Amino acid sequence: MPKIQTQTKVLIIKSLKTKSPAEVADIFNVSKLQKERIRKRFEETGEVHDRPRSGRPRKTTVREDRLLVQQSRASPFSTAAELHNWSPETPVSTRTVCRILSRSGLNG
Repeated sequence: MPKIQTQTKVLIIKSLKTKSPAEVADIFNVSKLQKERIRKRFEETGEVHDRPRSGRPRKTTVREDRLLVQQSRASPFSTAAELHNWSPETPVSTRTVCRILSRSGLNG
């Protein structure tokens, strides 16, 4: 099921005050279960934003990933071990470099 935008969630909450739950689900093309989850979260927290996800935070930013890919394309025969020192302020492992490059379609 596609992700519901925050603006749509706000409109769903506002519509529940004047329309029946079934009408709201039909108007916004969401399931009744999704609508109930949105309503319940709004009643518990007072907002409809997604909560933070669990997991380890990223070591590099998207910009740093792009710079690494550019550097790899500039010298295509350099290894991941040679590239892992590309950013002195963000030390990363060789495996992280491999992962970033493979996400960008650079394998080998």
